[in-house]
Amino acid sequence: TDSTPESNGAGAGLANGGMFATLGWTHILSEAVTATSGLQVGNLWQPGNGISTNISANISVTYAINETLKSYAQYSHTQIIGASQFGQPPSHDIATIGLHKSF
Repeated sequence: TDSTPESNGAGAGLANGGMFATLGWTHILSEAVTATSGLQVGNLWQPGNGISTNISANISVTYAINETLKSYAQYSHTQIIGASQFGQPPSHDIATIGLHKSF
């Protein structure tokens, strides 16, 4: 019998790699409101697909309703330049709002 693993694409079974740099900033606007932003830039390598540069930026605002309940809003944008990694579109945006309860 053949013990070679099946492959559905070039580079299957080979390692992926990458290197990123991240910068973050948090600012306390008041006793109840905190703003946070971040930037991440890096390169990803996928065998058979090439190298891409990924740039992600995000911003969020958190409001402490009380000691155990916080509301938040967050926005994130990612841009991929070069080879598409793992079938991702060249750019995408995510907006999130929610509540966080601590017990």
